[in-house]
Parts: sequence; structure tokens; C-alpha cells
Amino acid sequence: MKKTYLVIALLLVLIGGCTQTPTAQVIAQDKVKVGALVSLTGQDAYFGNTIHKGLLLAAKNKDIELIIEDYGSETKNSVTAANKLVNIDKVDVLLTEYSESTEPVLQIIKEKQIPTICVACGSAGITQKSILLFRVWPSDEIEVKSLVNYAKQKEYDNVAVLKTISVWENSLTEYFEKNWGGEVFVEQAKREYNDFRTQLLKIKQQSPGFIYLAMYEQKYPQVIKQIRELGIKAEIATTTWINDPTILEACGKNCEEVIVPQYAPPTTEFVEAYKQEYKEEPGIGAEVAYDAINIIAELKDYRKTDFVKTLLNTEYAGASGEISFDYTGDRKDRKVNLYKIKNQELELIE
Repeated sequence: MKKTYLVIALLLVLIGGCTQTPTAQVIAQDKVKVGALVSLTGQDAYFGNTIHKGLLLAAKNKDIELIIEDYGSETKNSVTAANKLVNIDKVDVLLTEYSESTEPVLQIIKEKQIPTICVACGSAGITQKSILLFRVWPSDEIEVKSLVNYAKQKEYDNVAVLKTISVWENSLTEYFEKNWGGEVFVEQAKREYNDFRTQLLKIKQQSPGFIYLAMYEQKYPQVIKQIRELGIKAEIATTTWINDPTILEACGKNCEEVIVPQYAPPTTEFVEAYKQEYKEEPGIGAEVAYDAINIIAELKDYRKTDFVKTLLNTEYAGASGEISFDYTGDRKDRKVNLYKIKNQELELIE
């Protein structure tokens, strides 16, 4: 395809004279340039480095030039990092990491018409904000539904949500309220807070049987400790992202029996390849990062406009399972399992 475009371009130069013929930019002539915003440092470094390893593993022996920009787990830095990748490095495809770091760069995506795949965006409707934005991580409504179904099966009449305030957590709370269908008592606090006792005392007065903590994962050790200290007897559920060894260690015994949703494990082939490369088990996000690069590698010869159209029609058997997209660029589905924390490990609920 590359040679065909070059021949056509030469013929147009020789024949065209004064006539100007519009041309479409080819994504790559030799290698496709992929720029990735990744949190290699800062509070989210554990997951950022896991995602980074998945990207590197997938890019091995492929016609891909992978350029990484560390935005230091600071949302405010994502715009600077994206500008560098798009305007200086001239990447063909952009990879973003989370909803919070993707929202600020939507204007850049639009202005520069850069096809973009978010590796771990979970918030509602984010792909609807740009026809160029896709995500290989599905909407976290899927994991919230699994928790709601669990709470309903346990026949809890009274449920509560404690959330930290941000794009993603707001979305999780909306998902929970929508899927629960009845009254949900909601309390909230800023992400930078570490003392949640005021909110928890209000929740305690409601005597809920089930509390969903739609929170930034770094807050789990503090908030769950405070729940125990206040003698709140409700069953507790968190997000996927508590599954960080550092967080689980900091939680200690306070996190025993806490419910955790996790997307279905990656394929055996991916796990073995990852272990061979890094001598460790893959963490959350590595498998979807790996899939994002492999999808780009398969589509790299398409023009930018066709890249988006083709991606919408993609059906890909990836490390994270079957991947296909709806008309907005959302990944359609992914299986969720529920676990309980026991001795700082996740144990599957039968």
C-alpha cells in the first residue's frame, strides 16, 4: 500500500501542472509513531509502570516507534506532554492513560486530528467527546453493575456511596445510582482529603448494609481504617484499582473481606510472554496496553481517516479478551469477576 501511494503521488506531481489535488496523509511510511502519556512517577507510578511494560512488550519486533512521555501522575502535566508528542515528535497515534489525563487533551486531539486510544479510561461517555477517541478498557459501568448485582443478591435494602470528587469517581457514582434503581445515600470529599470521618459519620447514621467506595485508590488505606475505627458494620466494596501491592500492604487487616471487582484475567499466552520478559506477573493495565499497541500495528497502513473507520469495525482477539467497539469508540464488553481481600491477596468469590 505504501508503494502504491508513493507512485500515485509522483504521477500527480508530474501530471498535475497547476492543478492542486488534495492528498490524505499516510499514518506511516516505515514505522508508525505512537506517543504514550504514562505516569511513570508520582502516586500512580505502580500502574503506570505496569502499563508501560505492556506497551514495550507489544512494540517489540514491530514496525512501531514508541515514544513515552511521563506526566508524573499530575493531570495538569498531561497537556504539556501531549503537546510535545503531537507537535514536536509528530506522532501518528496517541495513547492516553486514564480519564483524568485524557479529558484535558481532548482539544489537542480535535485540533490536530490525532487518532487516540485510551488504555484505562473508565468514565462515562468519554469517547463520545471525540470521534477520534477509542478505549480498550471498557466503561466501568460494567464493574459497577457487578457490584450492584452482588448487593441485590445479598438483599441489602440500604446502600451508600462514598466518593472522592473527580471525573472518574463521579461517573462511578452515577453508574451505581442508575443501576441500583432505588435510593442511594451519597457522601463526597475532595481527592486531597485524608480525613473522611465527617462523611462516614453521616453514612453510619443511615445504617447501610453495603458501602461502595468510589474513590481514588490511594485513599483506601485511610478511609477503610476510619470505617473500622468508627465501628461501621457494612460490607465494603472498592474499585479494581485497589489491587496494588503497596495499597494492599498499607491497608493490612483493615481490608480483610473487602469486595473487589476485577476484569477477567488475561490470556495464558500473554501472561507467559510477560513473565518471560519481566520475571513477574502482569499487573492491572498491562494486558490492555499490550492490546492497544497490537491493534495499532495491525492498522498502521491505513490513512488517518480510514484508521478511525477501520478501528470502528475491528474485532480483535487480544490478551484482555475479545475487543470490538461501538459507534462511539467504546469497548463493548468484558467479563468481570468479584474477589474478596484475604491476607493482602484477592480470593475469587465462588
